[in-house]
Formats: sequence, structure tokens, C-alpha cells
Amino acid sequence: MTDAEPAAAIHVEPLHGRWAVRHAAHGDPLSVHDDCGEATRVAHTHARGRLRVLMRDLYGRVHEIAATRTGVDCQ
Repeated sequence: MTDAEPAAAIHVEPLHGRWAVRHAAHGDPLSVHDDCGEATRVAHTHARGRLRVLMRDLYGRVHEIAATRTGVDCQ
């Protein structure tokens, strides 16, 4: 991924020790979760198969998360 991330995506990203789910075009989180895996599952629910799900890990790297991927490593 580059710094130019698509606006048509749902993002999972760290937020004050928790994990936020937000739409790229909006600033406020759709939801906030204690567990990254739960946040990723919720992100895919919001994406409904039409939007990409991107995760920004604890080191600031961005990864696309496929709907079928299990055991997401949030480090």
C-alpha cells in the first residue's frame, strides 16, 4: 500500500489501546473494540463485500485483510 489509500475502504486501526473501525471518507469511528480480530470481523460486516478492508498495524503499516483470512496478526 502507498500513502494514497483508497477512499472506498473500511479501516481497522489502533486507537488509544483499542481498535477502531472507520470508513475512510469519515473521521469518526463506526465502532471501537478491545480485540483486533473482532474489529476486523465488524469491518467486513460494514464492507459487505463491496469495500476493501485495510488494517493499519501498531507500526503504521497498512495491510489489506481478505474476508476469508483468519487469525489476523494486529502487531
